Amino acid sequence: MELNTKSPAATEVGSAVTDEAPAAPGSRELFGATAGLLLLLVAFDLLGSAVGWVGSNLLAFVAATFLLLPDLIWPAGRAHPSQADRPRREQLRGIAIGLAFATVVFAGFVPGYHLWNTRFAGRSLAPSLSALRQPANELSLRPASAAPTDLMIERDGRDLLLHWQPATTATLTLLSDGKLERVSGAPIPSRSPDGALRFALPAGESLALRLRVESAHSLSGTVDPATDLWLGSDALPSATAFSIPYHLRWIPWMLLMQVVLVAIPEETFFRGYLLRRFARLWPSAGSERFLHVSAANLASSAIFALAHFAIGFHPARLAVFFPSLLFGRLAERTGGIAASVTLHVLSNLMMQLVSTQYLP
Repeated sequence: MELNTKSPAATEVGSAVTDEAPAAPGSRELFGATAGLLLLLVAFDLLGSAVGWVGSNLLAFVAATFLLLPDLIWPAGRAHPSQADRPRREQLRGIAIGLAFATVVFAGFVPGYHLWNTRFAGRSLAPSLSALRQPANELSLRPASAAPTDLMIERDGRDLLLHWQPATTATLTLLSDGKLERVSGAPIPSRSPDGALRFALPAGESLALRLRVESAHSLSGTVDPATDLWLGSDALPSATAFSIPYHLRWIPWMLLMQVVLVAIPEETFFRGYLLRRFARLWPSAGSERFLHVSAANLASSAIFALAHFAIGFHPARLAVFFPSLLFGRLAERTGGIAASVTLHVLSNLMMQLVSTQYLP
């Protein structure tokens, strides 16, 4: 028995939800939307590797692309499908459906994720509440493409990696309540009476350290003379001192980011626009489902996967094709994107929380 949760304002053509919107699109519109999206994403990715502030704000550029691109393609003066208004009651119902699906999905996902990590990825489960404490969000951004010649700090799982190559002879002073391990370069000196570690490097030499943070909650230090400090892809000019505390504040910030910069923009474009337009392009294809998945859902999910691949060009990013099918099915059944947005947000947040409990 299948619960019918479709909006009265929505019609189902071949089981793929479409709104009472303008006539069916031509293939030129959807090809242009897809090609334009992928070209813009590749351009942002390449530009972000070359220009620090673009890389630091890459999510914002991508989110704006998802939200604005349909408006540029759609005829002036006509609201495209992703802008179809939904009554508040339907939106709340969609959120409730998304929450219900999330509980079912998580129950199956967590054991599979554990099996993948322990049997295939070579990671081990190390449950710890302290592992939920994470450094600032800046450290989750991808590092600059070209390694800077000054101090760079990036996150690697629970650990922090410090790379330092001073342009002139300089001294790096570090204080931490965790364990510092040498990766390469000068050996770790003995701690001074104040608990600090001081590294003196001549110009041109390099140093790489790993901060094991199973029990660490902070890292701070100074560089003399002043140098640039890189946090991920963010460069702070002439930084003489820095402090990186571990805390739980990243969780509400991550939730907000997932809602505003990830789930709503992505679901607006891929389910609110592309899925519905493909359903109108192929009005009879929905009756010829493959494993209960419509042609419109398959097409929009394939483009969803390609869009993720366009940022970073890593094959693993294509795996988002599979959760996209579920997001698309929810959008088809409810006639809106509230359910798919809810499941999208919770899925991404759960991935972040669960991943903190595994060590390489």
